[in-house]
Amino acid sequence: MKGEARVSAFELQAVDLESGTGAAYICIDVHETRIIDSHGDDVTPDKRANKQPLLVNFVRGPLITTSKVWSDDGVC
Repeated sequence: MKGEARVSAFELQAVDLESGTGAAYICIDVHETRIIDSHGDDVTPDKRANKQPLLVNFVRGPLITTSKVWSDDGVC
């Protein structure tokens, strides 16, 4: 990836203070980024949305344990 992605929204969904785990919806603004393959070619999809909603799970730190595209774009 080339360029800089930014978090444009963050919605905490759950937190367990005992275990130190949590989940959040995050909106990543990727409009200033390009996807570059191993040959140096730009392979960014033409119709890629500028904002990408994610569901992120984390543990103390915060250390992200999983991140996946969220099907509901309401966070963005």
